[in-house]
Amino acid sequence: MKTVLMIAYYFPPSGVSGIYRTMRFLKFLPECGWRPVVLTLRPDAYEAGEPRDDSLLERLPADLTVIRTAECRILEGLQRLRRLRRQTQTVVQAAPSLHKRREAAASWWQRCKDGVTGMLSTPDRQIGWWLPAVWAGWQAVRRHDVGVLYSTGKPWTAHLVGCGLRWLTRTPWVADFRDPWLNNPSSASMSRLRQAIESRLERMVMRRADVVVANTEVVRQDWMQRYPFLKPDNVVTLTNGFDPDESLPPCSRQAPHRSPQAPILTLTHAGALYAQRYPHHFFVALDRVLTQGTVPGKCLRVNLVGSWDTQTNTFLAEHPKVAEIVQLVPQVPHHAYLGYLQQSDILLLLQPQTVSQIPAKVFEYMQAGKTILALTPPCGATGDLVRSEELGRVCDATDTEGIQQALEALYRDFAAGTLQLGVSASTYRKYDMRHLTHRLASSFDRLV
Repeated sequence: MKTVLMIAYYFPPSGVSGIYRTMRFLKFLPECGWRPVVLTLRPDAYEAGEPRDDSLLERLPADLTVIRTAECRILEGLQRLRRLRRQTQTVVQAAPSLHKRREAAASWWQRCKDGVTGMLSTPDRQIGWWLPAVWAGWQAVRRHDVGVLYSTGKPWTAHLVGCGLRWLTRTPWVADFRDPWLNNPSSASMSRLRQAIESRLERMVMRRADVVVANTEVVRQDWMQRYPFLKPDNVVTLTNGFDPDESLPPCSRQAPHRSPQAPILTLTHAGALYAQRYPHHFFVALDRVLTQGTVPGKCLRVNLVGSWDTQTNTFLAEHPKVAEIVQLVPQVPHHAYLGYLQQSDILLLLQPQTVSQIPAKVFEYMQAGKTILALTPPCGATGDLVRSEELGRVCDATDTEGIQQALEALYRDFAAGTLQLGVSASTYRKYDMRHLTHRLASSFDRLV
């Protein structure tokens, strides 16, 4: 059996959502003649506040080899030195004119520090993992007779690790992008210098990787347009998907939906609510249907499972009718999260402002066999998927009136017993991770 070294910064017991694509690939790779060896971060090196789910360790193959390394936290070291310096400084009362000069100098100094911080975080805060990972990876390639390197990002540092090992060992390398690197909402806040550096880094990865994997066709087409040197056969699209063993297969789409808690319509969103993912317009639409009585409050429940910011707490405090039907559920283990999906009638999907990305959770929503209410650009990749596979309704995340109308229509279908669930057999096979892993393995086979 051939061996693939899987370079994944996030891996169990980390509870970050990006781990599931890696876990599902490595589960089915042995069926394709490939033995995975994982290179990842040590759990004691996780950043403070990073979600952790130890139950995921039980789902890993018993014979899986996992190599865990440390990380050099350069920024944290500098911040500790700065705090120590402040503690040892003597406070001296100064004249008002001197205060102004000091404030101006402090502002200039802050801009300098922000610039240095940005450079030390290029391409991401995990850059301190690069050297330990390259060293451990070089040893792993020799010890385990690795035939192919596979890196998954973000963080993009994982691809730089793959790039370094490709150069050191001459082992073929597959770079898998779970998200776009540059054409991403988070890149808009970067300085022009950092954007230029990361653009060169992405170009380097594209040139040196033997195969590049996109998780949507929109991203693949963008790469082909921006990098004419790419060969079409070496740029493949592998969407996210679901593990068919994690829960029962969905029912046929012809089967009418019956809520176990009729007549209460239950909506569930799983994941983090923050910044651009704060569902303000959804909350406003909820408040309207409750105030106008088009959906009775006693017949509606909303579960928000995961994490949320202060904006959510503030809105609920100011709108008691919405607060009465919303249940905030802190992060739960993955099996419990799947249970919330199965017990719901409508699954809420938030993917605002992005047209090229499809969140991994949409495929678990699909597997649960429940109607999806997607709040996303109608012309984007997520909206196209929901419509083309007939998974539910699509509304722009800022269209309060459209969201209100969708909620009212979904409630009418629910009350009439016509809310349907399930996906077609062909759709189910298309996003089965066993099938997708076989396609990934075929790319490995071409390289050895």
